[in-house]
Amino acid sequence: MPFLQRGETIIVADAETSGIIPKADRGMMAAVRITAHITVPLLKAGALVGSLCVTESAPRE
Repeated sequence: MPFLQRGETIIVADAETSGIIPKADRGMMAAVRITAHITVPLLKAGALVGSLCVTESAPRE
């Protein structure tokens, strides 16, 4: 994901309305009860080596 590779934190308050979540992926996210999430990239020497993601089953503000 280019956002993470650039070191950007991704914050999604509501996956159903977010422009960053493709419409094709929204049903899958709803099926596993992920509505809101924040994802923080883990970089080492400028390279993406992982990420930390926290999810919530309800929309957030």
